[in-house]
Amino acid sequence: MRRRFRVIDPVLFARYRELPRDVRCCLANRRLRSNVNVLGRLHRLYPALYPLAACLYETLSDRGRTAEAMSVWRRIVQRDPRGANPYYAKALRAFEKRQFNPASQALRQCLRRDTGYFRESAMFMLAECWLRLGQPELARRILSEMDDEYFEYAFAGHKVRSKQDMLKEITSGEQD
Repeated sequence: MRRRFRVIDPVLFARYRELPRDVRCCLANRRLRSNVNVLGRLHRLYPALYPLAACLYETLSDRGRTAEAMSVWRRIVQRDPRGANPYYAKALRAFEKRQFNPASQALRQCLRRDTGYFRESAMFMLAECWLRLGQPELARRILSEMDDEYFEYAFAGHKVRSKQDMLKEITSGEQD
């Protein structure tokens, strides 16, 4: 007798409990979540659902289908022009691809629209972008507005990256 393995993540299934069942099953299933055709069909049925559109954007972006991903992203922004989420997602994708200039532009847009949810994380990522782009003074100015104890796990190739680590890197670069 063959065992059936659960492919639906129960944590994700619970997180998306307010969504229609077919969307919830798709987003909680690792295989379906990365299937562009399934996501596209569901997005046409439920165009107003942000989690579905965001997942479609991420999947298209991961597959290198940039034009289609940007089309989905623009529709997300049109639905919620004051929302910070799409800008943060766009910045995160650009940052992961080591495209620091587009990431910094999206992060600045995110911070303009943010009500406080993304503030610390977006500022930290923006400081890292400025540091990688050779603008340590801009990075220092952003870091000065942040909490001294701030850190992130698994950030930019580091196991743990803190504000203090970044300031040390800026200071050592100025002394050289």
